[in-house]
Amino acid sequence: HYRRRFRHVLVDEYQDTNHAQYTLVKELVGPADGGTGYDGGPAPEPAELCVVGDADQSIYAFRGATIRNILQ
Repeated sequence: HYRRRFRHVLVDEYQDTNHAQYTLVKELVGPADGGTGYDGGPAPEPAELCVVGDADQSIYAFRGATIRNILQ
């Protein structure tokens, strides 16, 4: 549903995302290979993703934020 509604996803301050937030963004965007949809038919095209982050400004490591999310 969300992939059809949001064709473009922008995440600012991405250096401060933790694993749960990374997983949420991944689910919103969808897999690159398409896969199958919830109804068994073809999945919608993955959304376009743009993230903005600066490793030198990461301040939430104490709650699990990691700059490695940008590299994945």
